[in-house]
Amino acid sequence: MHASHRNLIIAAIGDDSQHLSWITGSEARSFDLALVYYGDRPNAFRGEADYYFAQPGFKFPLLADALEHLGDRLDQYDYIWAPDDDLAASTEHLNRLFKIASNFQLPISQPAIAAGDVSYQVLRQQPQILLRYTGFVEVMCPLFSRDALRLVRPTFRESLSGWGLDWAWTCLVDKRRMAVIDAVGVNHTRSLGAGEAYRRFAERGITPADECRKLMHKYGLRGPRTHVRRRQLKYGTLRCEAVDLAGRPIVVGPPWWKRFGRAA
Repeated sequence: MHASHRNLIIAAIGDDSQHLSWITGSEARSFDLALVYYGDRPNAFRGEADYYFAQPGFKFPLLADALEHLGDRLDQYDYIWAPDDDLAASTEHLNRLFKIASNFQLPISQPAIAAGDVSYQVLRQQPQILLRYTGFVEVMCPLFSRDALRLVRPTFRESLSGWGLDWAWTCLVDKRRMAVIDAVGVNHTRSLGAGEAYRRFAERGITPADECRKLMHKYGLRGPRTHVRRRQLKYGTLRCEAVDLAGRPIVVGPPWWKRFGRAA
């Protein structure tokens, strides 16, 4: 296929990948698709990708290799989305995701989680909100600007499981502009910790929580402030600046179900 858009989706995928949902909408897509297949079937899904790579491994080291192979071709892309392969979303939703990130010049962002398991309740999709400046974006589905990707790419080989990379990123870009885009929700189709990757982690003796702790230590993310912030993200009690669907700046915070927000 011919790569021709200003946005790129790059994903490490297995045999039960949801990537077809990304490219089968009625709307013409505004992105190219790069697939890194780590399964055992030769050329599986090759015909569905603008760029195709096949090799065993884990998500972020595989993405690091693929990005190296793409080389200067990455310069044509303004935004690059790196989702897990168990996220379902329509072409229309993903086009909107790229447009909002570009309009607000977000360095790192992500779609909200509309359905399925989440590690952090703050990532749940919220009604009547365009985006929230959460200062944190999880490894499940980060969307990078070209410049932000250049800054964070060296971290992709620092954690085989990916755990802890999202916290490292908060030290490498302006976290005040990191956002969850509520106007776009994706569905998480597998339970947390239930994917094939976790079986392979166990076989390799990889403990994701240990990798996370090591990275947080490396980047100086320790102490009471970090602990409080992790709890706020986990339980959805974070109070933060946001933009509503009318484009107005507001402040949102707990409890979501009782109070939508106040004018900023």
